[in-house]
Amino acid sequence: MIATLRESKTRLSELVQLANSGEEVLITVHGQPKARILPVLEVQSDTAEWLRDLGKLRSSLGAPPKNKKRSALDEVREDRW
Repeated sequence: MIATLRESKTRLSELVQLANSGEEVLITVHGQPKARILPVLEVQSDTAEWLRDLGKLRSSLGAPPKNKKRSALDEVREDRW
């Protein structure tokens, strides 16, 4: 399937499903091919290593901080008044 960049922005979920079912999706910009969406057949060794490293990093950082009573967005909003 061939899709324009604009079309792919609005139909990304559908295009990913097509690729997952085995269809290659070619994305064009001004009629020139710029990107392809392909199904992932297997995780490559370098990707698997990257995912392991990411997992180690996440566990070393610990749990995310709990929500504060006031968020930074609340403080910005308060400055408007």
